[in-house]
Amino acid sequence: MARIFTIHFEHEGSGHSALVTVRQTPFATEYNLSMLSDELLEALPGNRILSSHPGQFAFLDTNGGKPTHLMQKLLQSIAEHVSTLA
Repeated sequence: MARIFTIHFEHEGSGHSALVTVRQTPFATEYNLSMLSDELLEALPGNRILSSHPGQFAFLDTNGGKPTHLMQKLLQSIAEHVSTLA
């Protein structure tokens, strides 16, 4: 069953929100971000986040690079939302 939720976060002094759709697979949970501004989307490596273990989230297609502040904020917002459901 797919789930959908909204996250709220701050970036560079402004409040933002994103719609997150969740898809469960046998191996991992995939989170897809949408409804972000074009500016924020361009600053991300993509809109897909993967969680193969509870509490561990990572953007796909980062090529092993260190997460940016924006990426960390989004991952933190998703982790906080998911932890409130547990």
